[in-house]
Amino acid sequence: MLKLKLQENDSKRLNPKIKISICQFNSYSSISNNNNNKNENNNKDLINLNLKRAQEFIIEASKKGSSLIIFPEYFLTGIINEDNQSDLVLREDESEQIINDFKTLAIQYNIDIITGTMVARESSQFDNEALSASDPQPKYFNSAYYINKSGQIIGKYRKKNLWHSEKYLTPCTLDHQVFDAGGFRLGMLICWDLAWPESFRELMSQNVDVIVIPSFWTLDEPLSPMRKHDPYGLAESCLIDSLAYARALETESCVIFVNCAGRKEEGYLGRSSVTMPLKGHLFKLDDPSERLETVEIDLSVLEDAKKVYKISEEYPSKKNTQKTS
Repeated sequence: MLKLKLQENDSKRLNPKIKISICQFNSYSSISNNNNNKNENNNKDLINLNLKRAQEFIIEASKKGSSLIIFPEYFLTGIINEDNQSDLVLREDESEQIINDFKTLAIQYNIDIITGTMVARESSQFDNEALSASDPQPKYFNSAYYINKSGQIIGKYRKKNLWHSEKYLTPCTLDHQVFDAGGFRLGMLICWDLAWPESFRELMSQNVDVIVIPSFWTLDEPLSPMRKHDPYGLAESCLIDSLAYARALETESCVIFVNCAGRKEEGYLGRSSVTMPLKGHLFKLDDPSERLETVEIDLSVLEDAKKVYKISEEYPSKKNTQKTS
């Protein structure tokens, strides 16, 4: 991830209150009213249609006075797995053009944008993560970008913990990083990262304020044992809600989970939420319908949470104790 380095003594938050918009986006709504199977539609047309629809949500968020809008994982293409990756993975020049489009939108509407994620072939070096000389082939990464209202990329994160059907992707090997998002400290994770507390601890150790998690979290494929035991997604929905709250408590930070939208009968769950320690869910979308939600977040609550729970204060000593035991 690109990182704007923070000072070690930067304990005071410059911007305690922020207004953000979360877009629970349906990647397939532009073709849902016709009779064609979504896999038979031209993939580039789908991306272009979703870009136009994303612009409409950006305009709406800007009118509401939001400083940041967040889109979910795979929001332009829909889910990409081993079966369809050859058709949907973007070339480097294609992903660069899309990023440039969002840079233009950020400037035009004076709003920061987290682009959800895009899967692209990347053959160039990213920070300290160089390609091996013995493996010159381009690698596929699932990446989220933070673009500020000046049109600059101030953060990039490549998904580290891959779901089973994403094993064609290359997992990120870099440490998780926190960057300055204009007055508060923000880190990004993606979807299945939510299940792994180690990722959150890395961000907590950098005094993170807000953790954003673009996601495409649905019920598993129809033949999965998950459908046998949880056909309506009740347990899976409870899992998402519980993990979001647990991670907010563990890191003493605000956790923003932004999921995809879609038809409930196709396994979509919704559950996009903003969650804080001491407060619980500031809001939570219980159904998978497409919508834009705007919420004002008072980050000063996090200082009270740290006084109450003292998790970030005590974690370094407990970590050292575990190493020596």
